[in-house]
Amino acid sequence: ITYISASRVIPSEERTPSFLYSLIDTYGRMYSRIEGTKCYFVVHHAPFGNMGYIAMTYIHSKITSLLGPNSTALHFEKNKIILFLAGDDRQRIEGTIMDTIAVFGDQITVTEIERYSHLDLFKLMTWE
Repeated sequence: ITYISASRVIPSEERTPSFLYSLIDTYGRMYSRIEGTKCYFVVHHAPFGNMGYIAMTYIHSKITSLLGPNSTALHFEKNKIILFLAGDDRQRIEGTIMDTIAVFGDQITVTEIERYSHLDLFKLMTWE
């Protein structure tokens, strides 16, 4: 079976964890140069089942629908989303995130990553 996106075949080297984390590192370095940008890490904690998947997909979709052109939301693992929010998006998105995750209690947390110009990729991979 060959996986084909809407526009092209996705090469196998782009479907590896190392490619994904190098992409996240690149975003971190890029957004750290834009004044007023903040980085947030959204994690759904174990146990992760169908409802967790639905919750994280919903949160990602909701955030993405509100983002302007200077911000990015990456749903890079089933239970993890990383956000790079420009100043003009931050207030609107921060409130939405907090309101949305409040429904799920302590199953979902949001953490601000202060030093994201050099993200600790191993920490992101193992963050629970």
